[in-house]
Amino acid sequence: MAEETSASAEYLSSLRHLFLAETTGWGVIGHDTAAHAPDREAAAISIGGKTYAKGIGHHAPGQLVLDLAGLYDEFLCEVGVQDQGGGSQGSVTFSVIVDGQTRFESGVMCEGDPAKPVRVSVRGAQELRLIAGDAGDGLVSDMANWAEARLIRSQDASGVSPSAFDVGRFGELVTCDPGRAEGARTGRTEEYLAEDVFLERPLLEKVAPVWPDGSACVGIVWLERRLLRRLEMELPSGAAVPGANAVRVEAWDGPTLWQGRWRPLSAPVRVSGQTLALEPDLAGEDGWLRAGTRKVRWILPSPDGKDVPFAALKAFSRLRPQETEITLRAPVRFSAPLRAAFHNTEVVTEEGQVTEVSWDGEPLTLRLRFIAADYWRSERPSLRFRGAGVPGFSIGVDDVLREGAVYAAEAGVLAAAGGSPDIPSYLAGRRETRTILERVREMPEQTFRRALEKTHNPVQDNGPTLLSLACDPRKFIVDQDGSVRFRIEDTPPPEGVARTLKYPARMEIICGEGVPMRRSLSGGWLPAQELRGKDADGVEYEVRTFVAPVGRPVPDSVWLFERSVCVTEIRTSPGSGATRVWLKFLADSDTGSSVLTVVPHEDCLLVKSGNRLAAVVCPDGFRCEVSDASGEVILRGQSGAECKAAVLIPGGSFSEEELKGLNDTDLYKSFADYWSEVMAQAALIEVPDPLLQNVIRASQVHCLIAARSEEQGRRVAPWIASMAYGPLESEANSIIRGMGMLGHRQFAERSLDYFIHRYSPQGFLTTGYTLMGTGWHLWTLGRQYRLTRDREWLSARADEVARVCDWVIGQLGKTVTPEGWPRVREHGLMTPGVMADWGNYAYYFYLNGYYFAGLQTAGEALADIGHPAAPRVLEAASRMREDILAALERVRSEAPVEPLRDGRWVRPLPSSAHTPGQMGDFFPGEDGNRSWAYDVELGAHHLAAQGVLEPASEAACAALDLLEDRHFLQSGWFDYPAERNEREWFDLGGFAKVQPYYGRYPEIYAMRRDRKPFLRSYFNMLASLLNTGNLSLWEHFNNVGAWNKTHETGYFLQQTRMMLVNEYGDELWLAPLAPSEWFRDGCRIVLDRAPTAFGPAGFRIESRLGQGYVQAEITPPSRQTPQAIVLCVHHPEGAPVRRVTMDGEDWEDFDARNGTIRLPGSSQEPHSVRVYFED
Repeated sequence: MAEETSASAEYLSSLRHLFLAETTGWGVIGHDTAAHAPDREAAAISIGGKTYAKGIGHHAPGQLVLDLAGLYDEFLCEVGVQDQGGGSQGSVTFSVIVDGQTRFESGVMCEGDPAKPVRVSVRGAQELRLIAGDAGDGLVSDMANWAEARLIRSQDASGVSPSAFDVGRFGELVTCDPGRAEGARTGRTEEYLAEDVFLERPLLEKVAPVWPDGSACVGIVWLERRLLRRLEMELPSGAAVPGANAVRVEAWDGPTLWQGRWRPLSAPVRVSGQTLALEPDLAGEDGWLRAGTRKVRWILPSPDGKDVPFAALKAFSRLRPQETEITLRAPVRFSAPLRAAFHNTEVVTEEGQVTEVSWDGEPLTLRLRFIAADYWRSERPSLRFRGAGVPGFSIGVDDVLREGAVYAAEAGVLAAAGGSPDIPSYLAGRRETRTILERVREMPEQTFRRALEKTHNPVQDNGPTLLSLACDPRKFIVDQDGSVRFRIEDTPPPEGVARTLKYPARMEIICGEGVPMRRSLSGGWLPAQELRGKDADGVEYEVRTFVAPVGRPVPDSVWLFERSVCVTEIRTSPGSGATRVWLKFLADSDTGSSVLTVVPHEDCLLVKSGNRLAAVVCPDGFRCEVSDASGEVILRGQSGAECKAAVLIPGGSFSEEELKGLNDTDLYKSFADYWSEVMAQAALIEVPDPLLQNVIRASQVHCLIAARSEEQGRRVAPWIASMAYGPLESEANSIIRGMGMLGHRQFAERSLDYFIHRYSPQGFLTTGYTLMGTGWHLWTLGRQYRLTRDREWLSARADEVARVCDWVIGQLGKTVTPEGWPRVREHGLMTPGVMADWGNYAYYFYLNGYYFAGLQTAGEALADIGHPAAPRVLEAASRMREDILAALERVRSEAPVEPLRDGRWVRPLPSSAHTPGQMGDFFPGEDGNRSWAYDVELGAHHLAAQGVLEPASEAACAALDLLEDRHFLQSGWFDYPAERNEREWFDLGGFAKVQPYYGRYPEIYAMRRDRKPFLRSYFNMLASLLNTGNLSLWEHFNNVGAWNKTHETGYFLQQTRMMLVNEYGDELWLAPLAPSEWFRDGCRIVLDRAPTAFGPAGFRIESRLGQGYVQAEITPPSRQTPQAIVLCVHHPEGAPVRRVTMDGEDWEDFDARNGTIRLPGSSQEPHSVRVYFED
C-alpha cells in the first residue's frame, strides 16, 4: 500500500469532476456534510458519536461512480450510518467495487455502530464504485456516510488516455437562434408560449444557417443526457477556418429539452487543420457540465453573411467503449429485409465502423463497439429494427450481455451473446415459466382479510382524524391519543383555495396514568373517534369525539348548518381504583408557551382566550381540580363510581350559556341523524365483509369532511387531503368522480362548479399545481354528466366548457409540425408541461391522455345538448387520439424491449414522447428519487383507462404485464423492499410502490373483466395505505405524506363501484367483479340507487347455496334502456350454473361456466332471478 501524505491525499468532496454518477435513495448528497432534504440545513457527518469534517453523506440505496483514469493508488474512508438521535430504523450495507471487482463489503450496519475502516488498492484502476445498500428492509433512515473518503494519487502513473467514442452520430443536427439563451419562459401553471415550442429546427443538410445577428449556428440535440469529454467540428476540405477566438461553443444547462439555458464553455477552442476542438474544463468553470447535457451548439462567424458548411459534428463520451459479438436469429427468412439501425453502438467491420445494416433473417453475427454503464442507463446501446412487416422494436445490447439472450416476442427475433441457444432451444428452456398475471389467475382470489394480514403495515394505523360537518370550513383535528386541535376565532376560516390552515389551540387528554387506548370509529364508520382502554385496577375509560350540527340548516345547502360544536365525551366505568383524567388547554400547541384560561362557572368550567370562549367542560360525577396558570384540569372520580364529562368546543360564535346549554341535549343523536341523512342521498351499498362495508361508508364521509364550502355551500372545494394541498385542479377529480359514481350528485356538481368558477380568462384551469388538471376536469365533467344527463345543469355552463375545449384545441395547434420539417415527435400533442410534484416539462402520455379524454367526453356531453361547439371538439379529440398513438408507436419502436417472466421480451410503453426507455434511466434519482414512478403510477398504461388504447390491445397487455412482472415488485418508497416483494409476490404485488392509487391498472382490469387481478390490486392497494383506526388512507407508505389523502380515497370509491356495477358499451353488468366468497351461503350483496349511464339501478343478491341457488332481485334503470343487463354470480367453489329462472319462468340465456346471466334490457320492471348450480 502507498504511504499517505497530506499532499497525496485528495478528498472525494473536492473531486467532483471525477464523478460519473451520483444516485441517492433520498434527499441531497452531502459533500462534507450528511445527506439532507433539499430545503433543510445539512448536519455534520457523524458515526457512532464521532464527528467528521470531511466525507460524502449518502443515503441508501444509491451509488457513487468515479472515473479514476489510472491516476490513483488507494481509496480510504470510514463507513457507517449517520447518527440521527438514536432509535432510527436505518440499516445500510457498504460495498467498494474497483473495475467490476468487489474489494470491500461491510455487512449490515445500523445507527450507533462504530465506523468501519476501508483501505482498498485502486492502482491502475479506471473506475471506483461506492454502493450503499438498504440491507433489504427498505430505505427508511438509511443515511450512509463515507467519512474522510479520499484517494491517494499515484506518484508514477501518467493516467490512461480514454478511448474515443463519438455520440454525436446519435443526435439530431439542428440550428437555433444564437442570440437566445433561455428555454421555456413560462412557469408550470402558465400557458406555454407558441414561440417556445420548437427551440431548435432540424437541419436537413450540413450547412449552418446564418441568423439575424450575422453568426451561423449548428448544434446537436439528444434525447438522453450525455457525459461529454470532447467536442469537435470538422470543416470541409478547403473551407476557410475561423480563428479560435471567433468561435463560441455552448452547452445546454437545464433539466429538460425545454427548460434551461445555453451556457458558454470556458475551455479554449483549439484548431488543428480543418478541425475545431474543445475539451470542457470539468474541474473548473465548466464543472456544471459534469451532470451531462442534452444539447451543444457551435456559433461561428460568417464574414460574407452566407451559410457556413461543415463536414461533421462530433461529441465524445466520457464513458469507455466496450466490444462484443451478438448473433441475430429469426424463425424464417424475411420476405423483405429488416433495417437495423444502431444507437450508442456501431458495427465493427474490416472496412470500418457502420451504424446501420440490412438483415434478411438468416443468422447474422455482428461485432459491436458500444458504450454502456448500468449507473448511466440513459445512454444505453441498442439495435433498432424496422421493416419486414413487423412493428418497429429495439433490443438493448446491455440486456443481451447481462441475460445471454433477448427474445423480442412480437417480431420473433432472438439476439444472443456468444454461444447462446437458437430460438427453439431458448423457448424450450422457458416452457414452464409464467407471467405474474398468469399465476394470479391460477391462484385463489385475494381477500381483504388476507391482504390486511399480509400486505398491511401496522404503522399505517398512525395519524390524526379530521372532524367536521360535511363540507364545513370549521374543522377539528383529533389526534390518535384523543387530543383535539382547533382554531379560536370569531369568524369562520377562509373559504376556497387556501392550501393549509393552522389549528394552534389544543386540548390534550390523558386517561389514568397513560392507559393504552384502542381507536375505532363509532358504529364502525361514523365520523366519531372512539378510544377505549382499561387500567390495572379494572377501570375502563372511553373517550368519544364528534362534531354535531347546531341551529338551522344554511339555505340552499345540502349539508351546512349555521354552527357546529365539537364534543369530546369522557366516560369511566367502575373498577377497584379511583379514576383520573388529565386535560390541558393550550392556545399555541406548537410552542406550548401560551395556555388558555380555565374559569369555574356554576357547574362547569369555561376555557377562554382573552374574552373569546374556547371551550366548556361539563363534568358529571367527577371532582375538578383546576390550575389556571397552566391551563390544566384534573377530573377525579371515586373508586367504584361511574363518571362522565363533556368538553364542548364551538364551531362558530356561541355565548357561554348557549354552549353550556348544549350539554343538556342529545348531541350524539343529532350527529348520527345528520350523517344518516347525508348518506341517504347516495347509493346504498351492503357487502358481506363488515370491515370493508365500513371502509366504503367511511371513505365517502372522509371526502365530505375534507371538503370546504364556498358561497354558503353553492360551491364545494374538494380538498385532496384533510389538512394539506387544498383543492388541486388535478387530483380533486378522483374525489369528484368517485363520489359522483356512488350517487353524491350535489357534491360532484358543486365541486365541478368550484373549478368552473376558476376558469382563467384564457380558458385553462389551475389552482396553482398544474395545467393538466384542465383536461382531467373536462373528462370528469363529461363522465359525471353521463351519469345524470342533467341537461339543465350542463346547458347553464356549456359555453364556458366549450371555451375551455377551444383553449385546448388552440394549444394542440402549437405543436403541429412546421411546413417543410420531418414529422416531429410531439406533432399534435399538448404543449410540454408537468403532471405532479416533479417540475420537469415533457410531452407525457398520461397528460395527453387526459386532454384527449377531456375533449372526447366533454364533446359528447355538449353534443347531447346540441351545443354548436360539439362537432369541432369531437373532431379535435379524434385527431388528437391518432397523434397520441403515432407518438407512442414511434417511441415504443426506439425503447429496448423489456423482459417478462415467461421468457418473452415485449415493447414497453414509455412515459413520454422523448424518453425511449424508462423514465428513471433518463432522469436517475430525480423528484426525490421517485422519477421511476413516472413509468408506473403516472405511466402510459393510463391511455387504456383514458380511451386512447383498447384495454385488451397489445400495448395495454404489454403495459400491465410489465407493471406486474417488474415494477410492482421493485423496492418501494419507504416500505416494501424488493426482496420481500419477490418472496411474497401475491400479497405484496399488484400495486405501485410510491403512491399506489395514482395508477389506473385496477380500472383496466375492470374494463377487461379480469376479476382475479382486479381483486388482488383492489385489496392489496387498500391494505397498503389503510389506517384501520379511522378507516382513512395515507398518501404514501410508512406515514409519509398526507394523512387522510382523499385523492386516494376517491379512486378506492371508483374501484368499489366498478366491482359492484359497471357499464360495458351498451350493456349494464351487475356484480361483475364481486369476490366469490361473497356468494357463500347466507351472504348478501345490496346496491340501491346507484347512478349509471342508463339511470339509477340496483340489485339485492342473497346466497341460499345451502338450498342450491342464489336469489337476485334486480331494479333496472329507467332513464335509458341498456342493450342487456348481465348479472354475474360467482360460485365460491367454481361450480357451473345448472338452471336459471326469471320471474318464475325458465331462462336460457346464461353462461354456465362464467356464471353470467344475460337479461333483457328493454324491461324497466323489477326482475326476480334465481340461479341454480351443479352439485
